[in-house]
Amino acid sequence: MPANNKPAARKGKGTPEPKVNAKAFARYGKRRTLIPLRHYLETDSKGKSTGKLPRTGWTTKNYVSASVIHNAVMDNTNVGWRLGPEDLVLDIDPRNGGLDSFARLCFDVSLDQSRYVRVDSGRGDGGFHLYMLKPADMATCETPAEYPGIEFKAVGRQVVCAGSLHHATGKHYAFVAEGHPQIEGEARQAPKALLKLIQYKPSAGSEDGDGVMTAEGAERLLDKLNPENVVPDNDAFETFAPAAKKACADADAEAYVLDWLARDKSQDSPVARWNSYRNDKAGGIGVGTFIYILKRHGVGQEAIDSVFGERDKVEAADDFPDDDDGGPKGAAEDFDDMRDEERGADFDAWTPPEDDGVAPEEPPRAVLKDWQFIVESGQFIHSDGVQRWSDKQFSFKFGYLARTGDVIKHIKQGKIKIQQYDRQVYIPNAPPVVHHDGAPAFNIWRPSAMTPQGGDHQWFLDHVAYMFPDAQSQSHVLDFMAQLIQFPEVKIHFALLIQSRQGVGKGALAMILRKMIGRRNTVEPSNDEVIKTYTGWQEGAQLAIINELMAGGSASVLNRLKSPITEDTLRIEKKFGNTFSIPNHMNLFAMTNHKDALPIPADDRRWLILFSSASKQPAEYYDALFDNIADDSKVAAVMQYLLERFITFNPKAPAPMTDAKRDMAERSQSDATILLKDMLAEGRTPFHFDLVRAADIVAKIKETPGEKNANKTAATFLDDINAAKLAKDKNAVPSYQLYAVRNHTKWQRMGRADTLAAFIEARPDLAPDEPDDE
Repeated sequence: MPANNKPAARKGKGTPEPKVNAKAFARYGKRRTLIPLRHYLETDSKGKSTGKLPRTGWTTKNYVSASVIHNAVMDNTNVGWRLGPEDLVLDIDPRNGGLDSFARLCFDVSLDQSRYVRVDSGRGDGGFHLYMLKPADMATCETPAEYPGIEFKAVGRQVVCAGSLHHATGKHYAFVAEGHPQIEGEARQAPKALLKLIQYKPSAGSEDGDGVMTAEGAERLLDKLNPENVVPDNDAFETFAPAAKKACADADAEAYVLDWLARDKSQDSPVARWNSYRNDKAGGIGVGTFIYILKRHGVGQEAIDSVFGERDKVEAADDFPDDDDGGPKGAAEDFDDMRDEERGADFDAWTPPEDDGVAPEEPPRAVLKDWQFIVESGQFIHSDGVQRWSDKQFSFKFGYLARTGDVIKHIKQGKIKIQQYDRQVYIPNAPPVVHHDGAPAFNIWRPSAMTPQGGDHQWFLDHVAYMFPDAQSQSHVLDFMAQLIQFPEVKIHFALLIQSRQGVGKGALAMILRKMIGRRNTVEPSNDEVIKTYTGWQEGAQLAIINELMAGGSASVLNRLKSPITEDTLRIEKKFGNTFSIPNHMNLFAMTNHKDALPIPADDRRWLILFSSASKQPAEYYDALFDNIADDSKVAAVMQYLLERFITFNPKAPAPMTDAKRDMAERSQSDATILLKDMLAEGRTPFHFDLVRAADIVAKIKETPGEKNANKTAATFLDDINAAKLAKDKNAVPSYQLYAVRNHTKWQRMGRADTLAAFIEARPDLAPDEPDDE
């Protein structure tokens, strides 16, 4: 640490200095290049914090991450991650409106942040980093103007690692364990819409892009910038100066840049350092970095184009060699190989975690090594996630392990050891062991055996087009299926119901989904199972396929499926076993032959309903269709297509409205309700006036054959049309309970007596002594 930049003491005498977290640093693994940053309290000559800044030469030096961690622990300094060509980190800064911008960004590009590793800053104001991937050859724009407070950091940048300390609070940057994947897993690709948003379309000039900026061009680019902001310290100078020098066309341009730098009186010998950089040196920092810095500080693309013209793609990444995990001679090759005496006190009680975050105790009987006991559900679960056994089943299978007594009792007493977890979960795209509600939980999800691959998928698109000739319905079906494949961990907050004639091929769509997602991740409950109290069928599935949905006018199916469709948790209740909760990652795909399958209300939010008018095709059509479905390579090609499809709907929004849904809602209404709505729309008595009595509606309902509960139907009708119940004057004669079916505000503000008088005047057909209806 430089002697003239000693960190300031923290407030409070005797308060021990917080320590960086070596365990968090080590979680970044060998793939990511860690670099040394400064002490979290270090400042520059102006008192500005430099605790997040890297050491000199960080862009080109080769580092061994293990050595970086070791030295950080010895000196209690922060650690950074030098981003590689495929890395993309979203840096959300609440101080500049980042949280509002991030909310808009998530909506605009359908970004589900729960798919990505998240690191919260130690500031405590809600700021965070989100880790994702981009194509290695894609240049990015770091600060799109429409999303202030968000930086999109890529190659050529570094981010502060979890485990480092924030200068303002002394608290750690920390991984978020709940609701996010962990960094040990595979990183996720950024959404296509996000990549399109931040893609940098650089300008181009000379073949290599160097030596084209004149003094006039330098003035155009730099005049309005403050060098104290652009070049705040020595490290920034060592990046900016050689890049600017490479861009200069002649000595006049260099002179202008030096004059501009001299505006910052704190610069230490800028001319001498400028002259030390060789303009003819191949490789290294160049014009790509210069343009990158300009754009970071708000210089517009038009101004850059005016100086550099039409350029081939140039980005900061081109100025640096690929990351190298090698290190200087004598450096430790891996963190595990360091001598214990080199690790320091912070490492004494720590060993690197297993891949799944848990180091289970080896059971004394090898036959149980793949089994775990879940305390909350009271189940024994195999590592395959499929076999889930009760005490009775487990005893039947493994009772022989207890030569005397009960095997379950021996396990409870610790005589026979088995891995235990408090909870089980079902979370797609997560490892077998996850942290949930602050503790390790056993995840029963396992990936599908099918791997997407390119090939013929047109047969699938042809079948969807045959089922749904209109483009909008096709889009809904393909989006729903693509969402299941691209984002299996994201819960869709509505279900898909497809209606068609029997035997036209809607079941083929379910078969394709089942093969792609995996039979182990799908369940096919019957109507009877759906309406029963027991919900064991919901325990371990990403997709529930209901083949013949039919409520028969009853709301029981509709009500039983409300929670599985929209709630965040599922309550699992089995006939024999414990009742427990798991996170809800189950989606519903239902089929029916009936256009009145569900008695849905007109404002339903939970069902995406599509009607297919397709007629049955010749047998040869279905022979070819099912041959394609039986061919794994053909289904894998469909999977690849869906994986690459741009999804247009929002899985967290209400279900899209369709003509089929309106039709089904109307079909679910009784004849009396349909009659009343027609009368209201046409202004027929008793709806010729704004006010109406419930008794008038009940009387009309009783005229309709087959209506058994006229009072309930009337009340439901008034609710459906949002009628306003008006205050009743009990002392008036007659004393009517009135409802406003139009102009609600007018009648709600009018006095009771005036309201009653207006109604009586409009209804001369009513006898003065006719009794009240309520």
